[in-house]
Amino acid sequence: MGPGMESNGRRQEFLKATLSLAVLGSLLMAPEACSRYSKPTAESKQAATQGAPAPDFTAKNLDGKDVKLSDFRGKVVLVNFWAVWCGPCNVEVPELVDLYNMYRDKGFVVLGISDNSDLKDIKSFVTEKRMGYPIVIDPGEISDEYNVTGFPTSFLLDRNGNIVQEYPGYSPSLMKKVALQIQKLI
Repeated sequence: MGPGMESNGRRQEFLKATLSLAVLGSLLMAPEACSRYSKPTAESKQAATQGAPAPDFTAKNLDGKDVKLSDFRGKVVLVNFWAVWCGPCNVEVPELVDLYNMYRDKGFVVLGISDNSDLKDIKSFVTEKRMGYPIVIDPGEISDEYNVTGFPTSFLLDRNGNIVQEYPGYSPSLMKKVALQIQKLI
């Protein structure tokens, strides 16, 4: 192997490493959302709008029991759509756990709505992330009704069940904004 070929190999390895770091950095630093491949309908686009009542739904929790959104009426609720395969969701969940623990005694709850991934994977994720708040599994209709086009997406509801704010995607400063809104509502 000549001197030029060895140098060329090192350059290629350096470029691969640089590209890998750039991709990883963009995943961790940019406001991100994972795609969902859903096409919301015209009705769903109107259903989940700021100031309007949040669409009620019933979904199964991890034990197979029905949970209704209306069960949480009287509390400030952060409805959080997420998926186990979503990188930004992995970053966001520990912050949601902290938020829930900080305000749950003041009438706040996070309601996690997982996509319909494998139940075993969902349960493992919930255990690993110590998600002590209620989790339900979306059979597909709930995220469509809320016009969710990417994960994570959250909706903050007031005590009457009205949508106060939608938070699509994730950014490092997001939870500070959410916490300020929660403080106003509790």
